[in-house]
Amino acid sequence: MHVVHPICCGLDVHPASVVACLRCVGDDGQTRLERREYGTTQSELLTLGEWLLAEHCPIVAMESTGVYWRPVYHLLCGLVEVVVGNPQEIRQRPGKKTDKADASWIAELLAHGLIRPSFIPPPTIQALRDLTRTRVSLVQTRTQAKQRVLKILEDTNVKVANVVSDLFGVSGRRMLAALIAGERHPKRLAALALGTLRRKVPQLELALQGQFTEHHARLIQGALDLIDLLERQIKELDEQIGELVAPLAPQIKQLESLPGVQDKPRHDILSTSGNLSRLERAREKSPLGTRHFPPPLCRCTTCCSVFQRRHHMPASRLLGR
Repeated sequence: MHVVHPICCGLDVHPASVVACLRCVGDDGQTRLERREYGTTQSELLTLGEWLLAEHCPIVAMESTGVYWRPVYHLLCGLVEVVVGNPQEIRQRPGKKTDKADASWIAELLAHGLIRPSFIPPPTIQALRDLTRTRVSLVQTRTQAKQRVLKILEDTNVKVANVVSDLFGVSGRRMLAALIAGERHPKRLAALALGTLRRKVPQLELALQGQFTEHHARLIQGALDLIDLLERQIKELDEQIGELVAPLAPQIKQLESLPGVQDKPRHDILSTSGNLSRLERAREKSPLGTRHFPPPLCRCTTCCSVFQRRHHMPASRLLGR
């Protein structure tokens, strides 16, 4: 088989160690393998980089296992070309697997050009990706805290959530604050309603009757404090994301052509794809035509139905509802 890289190195990365296999093809056509093991501390990885440079190795490859490949990639990418491959594509045949055997296998695949490089976004997009994914995690935690409040109210038989559409709006928070402060009279609690909710005062008086105790007040207060903290953190993340995407305004403008995609999903799409030209190439190859992005990025009816049939995914999950 044709050798693409006469000198290359395969890395098998673990949390505390990196096994490197240097593969060199000499002028006589003989292949030499040299294996070494390094730690994952900064000094050990620098030593690995110095060894690669001393051996005139221009390219290395490794699997994208968890997050363990990231520090190795960040340190080596400035010294040599680093190829990060999909573990599903690099996987060996079942048998005796060792760290040295895995590193040798990766080096063998790399030497013959059989590893397809994974897309590694530039640092700006990586930072945007970290922020958007952190925001998703915070929103999910906030939702869990709100559900915890509703569960506690159900335990007390306070059915205010059946009357108030948004329990965590202004009126709902006023009633919760009064309950936590010790107010138990349904009429005085219902009088805290504002705006159009005042039309439902009789229903509120019935819904606010329950067995609310000091124990429930402490539980709800803790959940509300967590919600307020998460709201502040999400707001700060939104500001940081806005600063990062400001130089990317042309690409954000381009994403406006996607039906049904608002500002936040645009940021998520940009942080995931990294480069919209990759989506353009995928759209050109799409059987649905060049007017559609590949599902599920395109939210039109045609693309959604095709993606649903292919992946057996409910429409609610596909549309993020």
